[in-house]
Amino acid sequence: MAATLPQGTARRATHVASAVVGVDARIASELEEIARQAAGRSGYASAAASFERAARLSESDEARSRRLIDASRAAVSAGDVRWAHGLLDQARPYTEDPRLRGELLALDGFIAHLGGDAGASELMRRAASLVAPGDPDRAVAILADAVESCVFAGRQGELSDTAHVLVSLASPDDPRQQF
Repeated sequence: MAATLPQGTARRATHVASAVVGVDARIASELEEIARQAAGRSGYASAAASFERAARLSESDEARSRRLIDASRAAVSAGDVRWAHGLLDQARPYTEDPRLRGELLALDGFIAHLGGDAGASELMRRAASLVAPGDPDRAVAILADAVESCVFAGRQGELSDTAHVLVSLASPDDPRQQF
């Protein structure tokens, strides 16, 4: 069936992926691209499912982790927080890289924030500290989410501490980072 479908289509990739036993980096990459296209069209549930399938076919732990985190992000955008949290739980054992661990914690914190968890900002601050050495701009964005979480949770002490860290990382030359 898959051989009759055009190359690069979601339907073909899904059929091919269902026939794969084990790992297949080429099919995983194809599914990842299809997931990105779906997310670009706001097809977040489809994107999450494709990222998840791609993760299962990934050869390396890093690729598996990255794709599961992307799947979780898409599941959040699709409005399925339970699915998103489950995907993060799947990614945890494969997430050794500090930047990926930071992205996982940032998303975990964002999900906690959506659920009204007062500990969300702490997760985000830990995430920012992992991401900051390699990507200070991303750390600033994570800390901005942490500040918002502190405001909504009414945690003034944490708000002040988080804002100080945010200001210390923000670039004075980047107008997007000026408050």
